[in-house]
Amino acid sequence: MIGRSLGTYLSMHFFRHTIFIYLLFFALILTVDVIELSRSASKREGITALQLFAISGMRIPEVALRVLPFAVLFGAATSLVILNRRLELVVARASGLSVWQFMLPYVAMAILLGLF
Repeated sequence: MIGRSLGTYLSMHFFRHTIFIYLLFFALILTVDVIELSRSASKREGITALQLFAISGMRIPEVALRVLPFAVLFGAATSLVILNRRLELVVARASGLSVWQFMLPYVAMAILLGLF
């Protein structure tokens, strides 16, 4: 069975990478949305950049729900690649842990992120 400290370490590693990728996607989508709004708003006078950011900010909750599954997918992949490059997954497998045991913190954290 996986220990509490290793489970916490893997969960936090996955959480950090998922949040980083989520914020990266979020910033990219916000930037593209503001650019698209400014392109379409250039035909009208009197629209400020603050108003464009406000309009784009109103679209954010809907976009955030669509981006979360992809952020979890890419966050898990990034986290596992980094752990594999540092040979931490090799050590976990050599100590007798099965793949299902060290994937349990990832699944639990993904469920918690989905519920949140």
